[in-house]
Amino acid sequence: MDPDPSSRPGEAVTIEPQPTTEPGPRPRLLLAAAVVSAVEAVAVATYAVTIAISAASSGSVIAAAPIEVAVYLLFAAGIALVTKGVLSRRRIARAPYVLTQLFGLISGWTLVSGDGTDVHVYGWLVLVISLTGLALVMNRQVGEALTR
Repeated sequence: MDPDPSSRPGEAVTIEPQPTTEPGPRPRLLLAAAVVSAVEAVAVATYAVTIAISAASSGSVIAAAPIEVAVYLLFAAGIALVTKGVLSRRRIARAPYVLTQLFGLISGWTLVSGDGTDVHVYGWLVLVISLTGLALVMNRQVGEALTR
C-alpha cells in the first residue's frame, strides 16, 4: 500500500498550477480616492516648500521653520504612501486614509473659522476635498476593491 504516489523514486511529479486570483481592473471610485489622496500629498508638500521659501527669503532667523518644513514633508510622504497602498488595493491603507481625511476636516474647519476671504476659500476647499475623500473610501465598491 503506497500512501503517496509522488514519493516513489524515479517518477516525475506534476504540479498543478494554482489559479490566479487577479482582482481585475481597479474601480473608478478607487482611482478617484487615490487621486484625492495624491492631490493632498502634493498640496502638503507644496505648503512645506512655501514655508521654506518664505523663511529663507525673510531676513530674520526663524528657528522653527526647518522643523515645521520637515514635519510637513514627512506628513506628505505618509499621505503618498497611503495613496500607494490604496492603488495597491491594500485593505490596511483604509484606516490611515480615513485619518488623513479627518485631519483635513479639522484643518479645513480651522481655516474656515479664521480671518480673511482667502483663508475661508482655502478652508472650504480643504473641507470639500476631505469630505469627498471620506465619501469615496467609505463606498462599498472601494471597500470591496481593497482586498489584499
